[in-house]
Amino acid sequence: MDGRYPTEDDYDYYSDLVGTDYVRISSHDSLFNQAPSPHHWDDNQGVMVVIAVIAYTENVDYSLTVRGPFEPRFNFTDIPMNQPVIHDLPYNTSRTNYEPHTYIYRFFNWFSNDFTLSVTQFSGSANYYLNAISEDNLLENVVSGVGIGAANSIWTATPDMGTVSQFTSTKAQTDYPAFCYNCWYYLTVVAGEQSRTQYKIQVNQISNNGTSLPVLQNNQ
Repeated sequence: MDGRYPTEDDYDYYSDLVGTDYVRISSHDSLFNQAPSPHHWDDNQGVMVVIAVIAYTENVDYSLTVRGPFEPRFNFTDIPMNQPVIHDLPYNTSRTNYEPHTYIYRFFNWFSNDFTLSVTQFSGSANYYLNAISEDNLLENVVSGVGIGAANSIWTATPDMGTVSQFTSTKAQTDYPAFCYNCWYYLTVVAGEQSRTQYKIQVNQISNNGTSLPVLQNNQ
């Protein structure tokens, strides 16, 4: 961030995730608020951002997208496998259908396992949009590929209060990206009710479809 070329050992921000990633640089980061700042930055004057891409093979395709400067509309919350994530939104008069609050969750399907994604609506209501991005898809990135409506989502749900909606992804599905290898899945939750809204998100690994195959015997 001080104009020097970053290296594997000398950097201020970094991404080490497989596939698409999202790095947010904010003037509120501790890097800028250290007293005294190691780089003596003046936030009002801006800073030079130098991005380094380290390739481990000769032929590498990648894309970089820069957006800003502005306050980010949303952040990402990671969903751990086989563990529930519960979000409780209190009553809020600023949350309406015309100006809903948006939350985005993500998980990476390590080892390309079959899985189920379930959302449980405890109270209030919300719309759910799921999309996936493969690390080999160079036409999308973590910003443009996030589902914001039915048109760019592989699965949508608006569960009634007290009900569960579920998405299942297995290797038997041949249509990308319902199931894809080395993919990030992004779940967008859009809440537009003023009343208290509580929901649970859970991703569970299931038995891989097709791993148990019959054995052919000789002469049978």
